[in-house]
Amino acid sequence: MKPIIDAREAVKHVKDGSTIMFGGFLNAAETLVDALVEANVQNLTGIKLKLNGFNK
Repeated sequence: MKPIIDAREAVKHVKDGSTIMFGGFLNAAETLVDALVEANVQNLTGIKLKLNGFNK
């Protein structure tokens, strides 16, 4: 599989009803959520990764 370049390309691999873990820096999670909404992916379960000392 070739490397994924951006959020829009990444969400092409997400199916309705999937469970996704979100994390990252510089609004990475928000960018992914926006791409999921734009792609009309539905019925997702989201898990937020929170590291101690970050995301306060």
